[in-house]
Amino acid sequence: MKKFENLKELANIGRLLGEKNRLKILLLLKSGELNSSTIHKGLRLPQNLISNHLQILLKNKLIKLRKQSRFCYYSLNRQEIINRLDDLKRPF
Repeated sequence: MKKFENLKELANIGRLLGEKNRLKILLLLKSGELNSSTIHKGLRLPQNLISNHLQILLKNKLIKLRKQSRFCYYSLNRQEIINRLDDLKRPF
């Protein structure tokens, strides 16, 4: 059964990272913590589309959220990304 769990995880990561706007968000966050307004300016996409992608990345624990006052700040969840990539190295 472990074999199929690794395949499922591989498919999930492929789905998450296969969308170019989510990859762009992750690349923007590579430089450090950003608020949604800065991400919006960096990508020049509609705010609702960015929010949707941020929610998907949050749900899958690839990014972290920190709220301060009325602002939301996002950052990479580097350990989760490393763990998922390490999982993919395991033999099927």
